[in-house]
Amino acid sequence: MKFIHPFLLALGFFSRIPVPSKPDFKPADMAGISAYFPLVGWIISAGMGVVYIAVHQLLPHGVSILCMLATGMWLTGALHEDGLADTVDGLGGGPDRERVLTIMHDSRVGSYGVLVLAIMLLLKFSTLSVMPSGAMLWAVLAGHSVSRLAGVWLMQSLEYVRPQGKGGGMTQPLGKRALAFSMLTGLLPLLGAVWFISLWGLLLVLLAVALVWWWFRAILQRRLGGYTGDCVGAMQQLTEIMFYLGVLACLSQ
Repeated sequence: MKFIHPFLLALGFFSRIPVPSKPDFKPADMAGISAYFPLVGWIISAGMGVVYIAVHQLLPHGVSILCMLATGMWLTGALHEDGLADTVDGLGGGPDRERVLTIMHDSRVGSYGVLVLAIMLLLKFSTLSVMPSGAMLWAVLAGHSVSRLAGVWLMQSLEYVRPQGKGGGMTQPLGKRALAFSMLTGLLPLLGAVWFISLWGLLLVLLAVALVWWWFRAILQRRLGGYTGDCVGAMQQLTEIMFYLGVLACLSQ
């Protein structure tokens, strides 16, 4: 039960999948749920994979991938895509920290956000659509778990810069055991790489993801002095795309 309750909270927070309500919910219950972020990625990517396989029985590879991507956004409520758009709008349009945070808090999407969402979707479709089906399904599973692990490490390494709200307990640093669980679930799908790319190729892909993580973290540290929930979503999207690009580069050799 100690596992089930925080996992269900994480699933309910990071996706729109219905979970049983917790009648005595307190913000403190959110503490540690970020450890389950990569595991939620398994569920999201599994749902996407099921849709791809079902649609691909009747329709071409490219159309099936579009349906798969739409499923992923539906399952998460486009939570991370929204975070990416808000973050880019804020960083692109805000001359100082307070203005950046104000723009990010605005529910409207600006020109920077629209452009980055269009580019992001085109990159995802372009990279996944030219992969063989087996490699593509593995890349989606591994990409969703690794990118969510990148979000966990962002939360571990920077301070939360907004007032604590309903999910405030989630911003507390994870303990060693919780972080180890997050690492395990975030990296375990990488074992599937043995069927598609070499070990050296996988290491280069992870290096590319780590460089994107370090680059974006440095921007957030310099511009905001920490992170917001939108920034975690942005990090997830950026590292997911970088993972797909790296895998495609290895497959193309």
